[in-house]
This record gives sequence, structure tokens and C-alpha cells, in this order.
Amino acid sequence: MMSNTQKRQDFFHNICTALGRTEIPEHVTPLDLSAGPQHKIMAGLSNAELVEAFKTECNNLAIKFRETEKEDLADTLMAVIREYGGGKIIYPKVKEITDFHIDRVFEENQGKELPLTHIAVLRRSTIMPRMTQTMAALAGRYHEDPENFPSLLVHISGPSSTVDIELVRVVGVHGPINVTYIILND
Repeated sequence: MMSNTQKRQDFFHNICTALGRTEIPEHVTPLDLSAGPQHKIMAGLSNAELVEAFKTECNNLAIKFRETEKEDLADTLMAVIREYGGGKIIYPKVKEITDFHIDRVFEENQGKELPLTHIAVLRRSTIMPRMTQTMAALAGRYHEDPENFPSLLVHISGPSSTVDIELVRVVGVHGPINVTYIILND
């Protein structure tokens, strides 16, 4: 019977052989990620270019998006909801709901069930190149005014999905099947 140490050596030997190496390294220097791609990818793009990249990615992932102006937000939201067949609505109790007069159209349609559809409103000005820049902006906002920092932040990158061993993509595995982003021109 082969020992665990021998099994590990054989495993690493197979990997090294596949990588074209003749022996197993005794030490691997960790990568320095402090200046990694997260700081360079999409760096220097204007907001308009970031929004276009965002739209392209939405199209690649079959995620719907719309653009709207502040005064049309409530109507745009209701139009998207109707496109998905209407029904009950779950929404956060945040000041923007009142600021944009969305509360009036939502109050009669409140729901408590888990939704099949997620509609997110994104301010155009807040679309960032990567999560790295988003977290840095949030940290700055917190340090400027911790008392008024939101108690809840949600980062949603798209509908949940998975790919099985045969590379068949399945959408809506852990949450909403449908996602629509409404880009608010602010």
C-alpha cells in the first residue's frame, strides 16, 4: 500500500512532467498581487467607455439592460416589470424610492415571495472598471462620512449560473433567472 507522502509525490511529479519540469520544486515564491491586473485592466477608460464595456458584457451574458433619465425611472421600472409579466414586487426601503417617486407605483404591488427576476438600478456615474476600484471608492466614502455610510451593500454581477462537467451552462441556479439592469443617467 502506498503512503500519503508517496501519493503526494506521484501527484506532484505528474504535474511537473505536464509542465515540462524534471523535478518537483521545494519552494514556490508566491505571486505579488499588489500591482496585479486588477489595477490595470480597464484603467484609464472614461465613464462612457466603461458603460459601453458594461453593455457589451451584458450582451455576452444575455442580461437585459435599459437606460433612462431620472424623471422616467418609475415608468421604466414598471415597463420592465410588465415585460416580465407583472406580479408582486420586493424592494428595499431606501430614500431613492421616494426621491424618484417609485414608492407610489410599488406600494400596490408589494410581495414577499422569492423573485424569479432581479431588476437593479445603477447610476451611470458609479459603474467602475473592477471590484478593486469599487471597494476603494466605498472605503473613501466611508472614511469621509461614516455616520451616513449605508448599513447594507449588495454587489450583483449577474444571474447565478454554473457550468457542469460537459460545459453546459445553467442559469438561475441559486437565485433569479432573469436580470435586467436599468442604467440611470445621472
